[in-house]
Amino acid sequence: KIQIAPLQARLHWCIKSNIYICFMSAVLNILHVTNFEYMISSALGPHVLVIKPIEYLLTCPVMMLTLVVLGGGRVPSQRQQECSGLTALVLLSGFFASLSLTLPLKLMFFAV
Repeated sequence: KIQIAPLQARLHWCIKSNIYICFMSAVLNILHVTNFEYMISSALGPHVLVIKPIEYLLTCPVMMLTLVVLGGGRVPSQRQQECSGLTALVLLSGFFASLSLTLPLKLMFFAV
């Protein structure tokens, strides 16, 4: 387990995860700047923007996980799943709320 490893090993793991985060952000930002976002929104609907939510979904849970790993053995290992899962849940709820057209449905997603 990386969380109970020595500090140097945990920092090395966090550096590798930050490289993944930066790479995914760079690739998805290139797609966002190009015509790809327009092609997706023309296929799915004019109010549908998916590249930024996908970027957030692929990077934010990993960022939260690095905080738990840096905490070391004093942080319970169940926090790894909790922080990543809750972050993904909040991001998905916000994404589906942004896709919703009616106010009650938007409020339902934000209430989750």
